Amino acid sequence: MKNLETKIRKYIDLMKERHGVTSGMVVGSYAKGTMNPNSDVDLYFIGP
Repeated sequence: MKNLETKIRKYIDLMKERHGVTSGMVVGSYAKGTMNPNSDVDLYFIGP
């Protein structure tokens, strides 16, 4: 789980650099802690 968290943070940072995103957030089962092997990661981005 720690490795996935690191990848998510890096992806959010990349979106900030490339697209001017001001912040990003994780929602859904990953954020709730109810993720299973078939779950995806839901991300929302906020930008200018």
